[in-house]
Amino acid sequence: MDCQLPPSDPLQVRGVPLLCSGALLDFFEHAVGQDLCCALVEILAALPMGVCLYNGARQVIYINPYARNLLGITDASQPAMEIWQDIHLFEEDSAAAPNHPRPYPKENLLKTQGQHPAVDERMTVTLQYGDRRMTIELEVRPIFNRSGEMQLGLITFQDIRDRHRDETEHQHLINPCASRQTATTA
Repeated sequence: MDCQLPPSDPLQVRGVPLLCSGALLDFFEHAVGQDLCCALVEILAALPMGVCLYNGARQVIYINPYARNLLGITDASQPAMEIWQDIHLFEEDSAAAPNHPRPYPKENLLKTQGQHPAVDERMTVTLQYGDRRMTIELEVRPIFNRSGEMQLGLITFQDIRDRHRDETEHQHLINPCASRQTATTA
């Protein structure tokens, strides 16, 4: 990999253009002791949340080990796009039919309006993969080149069932009268 690229030239990492300065490349290769591509793969693998990368054609090209584990995937060689096709998202429509999730079209996640995702920055949905179903918090972050074209994007998600349980337990601890009253009226 050529570390002497001028800052205006895009760097190709496995065919995906990244905008980096020569200083950043030098940092990874000299200070960290490995090339940028290896460092990025290790960083994505170490993140304590699910990460999906998608390319400019809106195809999911990478799913990190945390996400695969969360989904119960044991085959590390299973293609990311195959996994993505088997993921189903649902949103609660409390106004129309409480407790009846409505399918959420995944393609909406990958759409952009100008330089912004077409969805809220952060949303809570139900994810289903096979027989696993979980409530997740999801964020979509497209990455644009200098011409304003979306080149790469991130979808990050976390299982928030434990957080909801912890918040409920915390509420019962700080307001024990309310939890006793709820228990007697139920």
